[in-house]
Amino acid sequence: MKTLLLTIFGLSIVLGFSQTQNFTVHLGDDSIGFLTAKRLKKGDSETIRITSDTKFSILLLKQKMRTNSVSIFKRDSLKVNKSESALNDNADVVTTSHKGNEYLLSKDGKSSSLRDKISFTVSKLYFYEPKNVSSIYSERHLSFCTITPVKENMYRLVLPNGNVNYYTYKAGKLVSMTSKRYGMILKFVGV
Repeated sequence: MKTLLLTIFGLSIVLGFSQTQNFTVHLGDDSIGFLTAKRLKKGDSETIRITSDTKFSILLLKQKMRTNSVSIFKRDSLKVNKSESALNDNADVVTTSHKGNEYLLSKDGKSSSLRDKISFTVSKLYFYEPKNVSSIYSERHLSFCTITPVKENMYRLVLPNGNVNYYTYKAGKLVSMTSKRYGMILKFVGV
C-alpha cells in the first residue's frame, strides 16, 4: 500500500495536476450553450484554457459565438495568452506575450506594450477566488480592470468597455458568473 501511494504521488509530480470546471450559459431563462475551463499545473507552470460555444437570437437574428483562450503562467506570472473569439463568421484574435521586461499586446492588427507585471487574470477567476485582489488583467481587453468585493464570496469586475461581471464562490470554488452586457444578462452556472 505504501509503495502504491508513493507511486501515485510520484506520478502526480511528473504528470502534474489538472482541474476542469464546466458551466452552462443562460440568456434570461434560456440555456444557450456551455463554457469549459481547464487548468493544468505542473511544477511552477500553469496553463488555463477557457472554451465556450453559445447559440442565441437577438431581434430574431440567429447568432453563434465561440471562444477559445489559452493562458500560460510561469511562477505566477503570465507568459503568454492567445484569445480567439468568433461571432458568426467574424473572428478576432488577441494576444499578450511576455518578452524581456514588458508584455507585447496585439489586437485588431494593432500592437502596443505594457510594463506592469501580470499575475492575476480573468481566466484565473475560474479557479481562484480573488481574495485581497483589487486589479485583474483582462486577456480579451488587454488592460487591467478593477475588482471589488460585493459581499462575502461575491466580487464585481468592471471591464474597460463598461460591462460588469459578478463572480460568486462557495468554499473557494467559482459557482456562478453573471454578466451584464448590452442590456442583457448572461449567467454562467457551474454544473
